[in-house]
Amino acid sequence: MKDLEVLIKVIEIVLYVSMPLFIASTAYLILVVKKSNYALVKEAISNPILSDIDFKFFKKLRIEYLKVRKHVIPAFVNKITFWTMVGGFSLLFILVIIQELIKA
Repeated sequence: MKDLEVLIKVIEIVLYVSMPLFIASTAYLILVVKKSNYALVKEAISNPILSDIDFKFFKKLRIEYLKVRKHVIPAFVNKITFWTMVGGFSLLFILVIIQELIKA
């Protein structure tokens, strides 16, 4: 039980670091890409109140960024933090369910 709690804490810390990095790298990529391909950014968010974001947008954004600029670090950070967050939230969800089942 203690090991499970420690693992949950570690995943939370990783997510605390990944979230701001993902947001910052996405914002930077959008700022760069919208100058050359505004349509890509515009079509990604169709309704500002109930946004319907396709997750493929992030891949398209990275590809378009690499066409505009050759610096791979922002695109790489965006890709790694995206998958870290997807995996981290999924794993955290499963571990919390397991933890609650063990307590019951």
